Amino acid sequence: MRENPWALQEHQFLEDHLARSESLFSLGNGYLGFRGFFCEREPAHHSGVFINGFYELSPIHYGEDAYGFARFNQTMVDLPDCRYLRVSVDGESFSLASGGVEKYYRELDFKRGILTQRVTWITQSEKEVTITWETLLSMVDPHAGSLHVSVECSAQALIEFYSSIALPAQRPHTTLDPRTGTILSSASLIRLESSYNQDGFQATFKTKESGLYLACGALHKGSREMVVEQRIDELPALNYAVEADKIDFYKCFYYHTSGRPNEHLPLDAVREGRVKRECVNWEQLKKSQKEYLDQFWAKADIEIEGEAKLQKALRFNLFQLHQSTGRDGNSFLAAKGLTGSGYEGHYFWDTEIYGMPFFTHTDPQTARSLLSYRISLLDHARSRARELSQRGALFPWRTINGLEASAYYPASTAQYHINGDIAYSMFQYLDVTQDYTILEEGGAELLFETARLWIDLGHYNPRKGGQFCLDEVTGPDEYSALVHNNLYTNVLAKYHLERVVELAHHLQKESPSFWSELVEEIELQKEELEEFTMAAKMMFIPFDEELGINPQDDQFLERQEWDPQRRGPIHHPMLLNYHPLV
Repeated sequence: MRENPWALQEHQFLEDHLARSESLFSLGNGYLGFRGFFCEREPAHHSGVFINGFYELSPIHYGEDAYGFARFNQTMVDLPDCRYLRVSVDGESFSLASGGVEKYYRELDFKRGILTQRVTWITQSEKEVTITWETLLSMVDPHAGSLHVSVECSAQALIEFYSSIALPAQRPHTTLDPRTGTILSSASLIRLESSYNQDGFQATFKTKESGLYLACGALHKGSREMVVEQRIDELPALNYAVEADKIDFYKCFYYHTSGRPNEHLPLDAVREGRVKRECVNWEQLKKSQKEYLDQFWAKADIEIEGEAKLQKALRFNLFQLHQSTGRDGNSFLAAKGLTGSGYEGHYFWDTEIYGMPFFTHTDPQTARSLLSYRISLLDHARSRARELSQRGALFPWRTINGLEASAYYPASTAQYHINGDIAYSMFQYLDVTQDYTILEEGGAELLFETARLWIDLGHYNPRKGGQFCLDEVTGPDEYSALVHNNLYTNVLAKYHLERVVELAHHLQKESPSFWSELVEEIELQKEELEEFTMAAKMMFIPFDEELGINPQDDQFLERQEWDPQRRGPIHHPMLLNYHPLV
């Protein structure tokens, strides 16, 4: 079968692969994300719906506590499913779990941004029914999504659509794998109110501890007159019925929030959010989605000749990267994007080093939004530095709301290179776009405050010939924690310090008024710039003369190599099989 380089396709339903398929066929728009579960929500591994940056708090419990430890975890919340819809024919409800499926096909279209599922189903009364579901999460209006369902029967039948808002299913947490994320021990959402409105329904919720608000709902429309009946369920439900052999049904759903970082909408505004009129029109939604993605691919696509599978894989990854990344300045790019709850939906350094370069070169506005999110959390970073008895600012290793959320400081807080990662991405953005206006919107403060930390953290070591050293840090290799002079950290710190000195000279010459305001605002002293210059010049960079290489840190080459004769083969992943001291 010829490979379609613009779509991910599935021609056979395998229940054993549900978890993987739900992740691969996930759909998002940077704000809202749906795992690739079926509209009827069964069978399902994790029928997850997420909003980027919408989180719940839970206390971190320590058997042995200490000053400065992170106090609260932040977990991206499983949300109510406003797309939920069941199709019935002659009273028989369709489900892949109930049998009778003759044909199955699923496709995630990278060009159109639409997830399609199609089945041919033989009912118990032996009618042949073809059902097609198309889901779209609008890139133009990120609060809106739409579902189009087409039903064709071999004979006249009673066709029904049962629509409601499905509450998140509580899932057992059966693994110690930190990559899968924490499942909250109790429901996180309190239902405040729910109601019917013309052609649909709506409900409002609030998180128990973080105090974030959510309003969500849906509007409905059929291609012909239907009998509508309100049903009694946990939340508002509507049943649409018609005697026909063919019908199209549309469900437009929407989500609005208040309380995410920098998001201050009052509850009434959240309640009244709903959707713009044009978002209810399926054809208009498809058209605007296609136009948006045409512009995206015009800048982002990379063509590979003669390798259809590789071409598809590359486009899939670019598509997923784009649809998982926040573009509103209130959110970021989580470690698992919007494909699942792994890593609790937290934001890490990966965004700056691996994600940002793509956006900086192809979509500077998104890159700017990501930087704006970091800038908005600068005060939290300043407070964290003071908590650790350091000057300047220290950004959290993992977070959603700007506070450190990692309980294991050797592999988190000790990764001071997060400061350099953020600075690196900021300087790359400036170099590529020449958009220096972001400096006046907090970017300059961020760069100088994070640079201050290096001077306070490091010292001139007489045992290293007076070179500037950074001790007790953890680099990207989290298995080698709390080392002296991690190569990556030291090189990045040197680059950071050199660039802020260059920036200071540039601003003094090109923007003297702004420079004066900045110096006064953050009380930047001339002597500090001299310290930055000296520390960068004297930064210790590990190098082994005998091997002619830069070792990972001071002790790296002195460590014992793994002995398979004594210890046996290494079992991967190591974090699930060995204590951190091994």
